[in-house]
Amino acid sequence: MIKLCKYYKGENIKVPASKEPYAKIERLWVNANLSDNDDMLTSCFTEYVRLGLTHFSEDDGVSISLKSFLANRFFQYTERIDVNAFKEFYADYI
Repeated sequence: MIKLCKYYKGENIKVPASKEPYAKIERLWVNANLSDNDDMLTSCFTEYVRLGLTHFSEDDGVSISLKSFLANRFFQYTERIDVNAFKEFYADYI
């Protein structure tokens, strides 16, 4: 799973401060996958599809599972569902 992450490469690997939020979300995603937390991952994916994001940046090399998890965490952290704001957040991630 770690090889699919852009910033999180393990517990003791430093990332630039501006990218720490992304590394934190990627770490949570890796841990969710390793703990077989399928209900949470499925919920993230279902929400992503429901919001019409299935084809959003589909050719960027980021797995849709990670992308849907990034969206879910973004919506939770900002306490609102704003697809356009997520797309801006994601553009910085990429």
